[in-house]
Amino acid sequence: MKIEKNINPQFSMAKNLVNDYFEKDTVKLDYTKGSGYLQPIVSPYLTSYVVKRNGRLNKCTSVLSQDTVLQNYVFDTEEDTQELEDFWNKYNKYQFYLATKERYQYGWGCCEILIEDNLPKRLAQFPAKTACIKKENEDLYYAVQRNIQGAEKKLRLMNRLDTYPDEDEKLPICLWLGGGATHEFYDLPAWYPDVDKILAKINLDMLNGEQINNGNTLDGVLLITGPPQRPDDKGVSPEENLRQQLKNAGTGSMVAYFETIDDEVPLNVDYTKISNDNWSYLEAFSESCDKALMSDYSIPKVRLMIDDVTESMNSNKSDTIWEIYTISLNYEQYSNELLIEEFNNLFFDIDCPVEMETPIFTDKEQISLDNINKLFDKGLLTLGQAISALKLIKKDLDLDKVDVNAPCMNERFYNGNLLGIEDNSEPLMDWLKGFDLK
Repeated sequence: MKIEKNINPQFSMAKNLVNDYFEKDTVKLDYTKGSGYLQPIVSPYLTSYVVKRNGRLNKCTSVLSQDTVLQNYVFDTEEDTQELEDFWNKYNKYQFYLATKERYQYGWGCCEILIEDNLPKRLAQFPAKTACIKKENEDLYYAVQRNIQGAEKKLRLMNRLDTYPDEDEKLPICLWLGGGATHEFYDLPAWYPDVDKILAKINLDMLNGEQINNGNTLDGVLLITGPPQRPDDKGVSPEENLRQQLKNAGTGSMVAYFETIDDEVPLNVDYTKISNDNWSYLEAFSESCDKALMSDYSIPKVRLMIDDVTESMNSNKSDTIWEIYTISLNYEQYSNELLIEEFNNLFFDIDCPVEMETPIFTDKEQISLDNINKLFDKGLLTLGQAISALKLIKKDLDLDKVDVNAPCMNERFYNGNLLGIEDNSEPLMDWLKGFDLK
């Protein structure tokens, strides 16, 4: 649908605002050829502009970072892992979360590793907008942080410590998050393919705010044609009096009175409606932008506390969505798990796999319970196997005292009937009633 001409110029404000933001920014880095600074895939100043003005983008990156990073870390080793537990699960998880959130927004995230007595004490996240990678020569790369005054701070990259000369030994170390198939150090932010939609939505929100500040939007024009009208005793013309009454009623109508020369011409009133179809289109466009961002980060609407989907009682659509979302989280965690393993090996001299747990949603737990129940009810799981599976999920049930190696635990049941026996054993069935498997 074509947008009215009087709306198009206001949408062009987005580009001007971005340019103004770039001009006012005080921590720019020199990405010109020969400077040594590696150009990010997406300008950090564009990202900063978008993140500050798009609440849905900020919410999506926050939620994804929470679900991937702010979880429990499990270290699979027989060695003493108390140092690892304290460092990751107790003290530094939030700083790692902040850097991960900016990685999803900018394409990279940064933390300085603070060392004391040759051991890492904590992580200190610093803004991605103030940092970049600088190439000194073919094999030598540094992370550079610039403050508001323009002063630079060089940091060694954790995964390249063996490449630095001896004189750099006292330089701080940077935990750099970013890089992949597209670039060695920078990611392509998931939101960037929809950048045109995002900028348009930002400007649409500004336009809506402007309309609200200016009062009611114009719905139509009331055109009155007739002979000259005398003002009342207070000196107010009939036209002005009518306009004030309509304004007080909040109709959003404009009044125009055209006087005729002939006093004998009768009064004529016409109303011309101004189409608001463009606003219907823009409202749908704004909603499509929000959906595009949620799709970019593979986040269900309900995870953002948006519960506007009606689902029948027998539907398992929500459960399927949570399963797909969990698979997506596992993929997102993989690069972070490798980074943590490298960190532990380098600074704690502990070489062990790490598993970042995912949130357990109620629906996800219910899927597992339903599956166990169905498999047991169809004779595909023995009683002992079903109880062993329940132990892993329902830790609040006192199932540890149940001997899963007892002879009766090898029995299978089909639709509540013991396979091969018509008359069920009453003591055994009474014992089973203590477990809510249906």
